[in-house]
Amino acid sequence: VPEVPEVVPDVPELPDVPELPEVPEVPDVPPPDVPDELGFTTGGVVGPSTEPQPYSARSDETASDTVVFLK
Repeated sequence: VPEVPEVVPDVPELPDVPELPEVPEVPDVPPPDVPDELGFTTGGVVGPSTEPQPYSARSDETASDTVVFLK
């Protein structure tokens, strides 16, 4: 095993990091007045239910009727 010299190489001094400029305060901007074209309401979500739905044999038959096998 070779001996490791105890001499530490000179480490160059790090340059001074300039101070970052102050970031100006951004004023609070109200949200834009966008028309409600997608049907969203502020009172809640309008759309299909995300709750689990009971099993429907009819939907299962419909799904199996649309399967097409290609060779």
